[in-house]
Amino acid sequence: MKRRLERGVILREVNTVLSKFKSNEQSASNQQLEIHLKVGTDNLKLIRDALKIRYENWILELERYREESKLLKLFSNRQIMIMLILLQTFRYNKTKLIFLRKLYKTFTWDSRNQEKINEQEQQLTIECLTHYLKSLRLHDDNLSVETISA
Repeated sequence: MKRRLERGVILREVNTVLSKFKSNEQSASNQQLEIHLKVGTDNLKLIRDALKIRYENWILELERYREESKLLKLFSNRQIMIMLILLQTFRYNKTKLIFLRKLYKTFTWDSRNQEKINEQEQQLTIECLTHYLKSLRLHDDNLSVETISA
């Protein structure tokens, strides 16, 4: 939230500088624009560095969990990330919904009723998880939709 506000302030300041630039107040505007662009660039670099550190920590933790649970070694990092997205259970999961909508582009969502959307989301989530589990080709387990959704 704080970063959004900071970006909004920076964008307003850049817009002000650009409008001054259009009205031929160029000398001061160039310096202000350079300062705002440098601040914006520095902020993006900090965000990039923070994301890189989070990603590296996530990989290290995942490797530790793979040692504890050998089943995780059967999935790629990407597959595990997708399963984590699918298994999140809080009420409104924007990331999960975006993922499912991209995956099921031809699926018709009932966007008028939130309860219906939740049911559809759950149904598609179960289908995805079923697909992942069936890809393991485990022979003794019952991987039917009824078993997984129970």
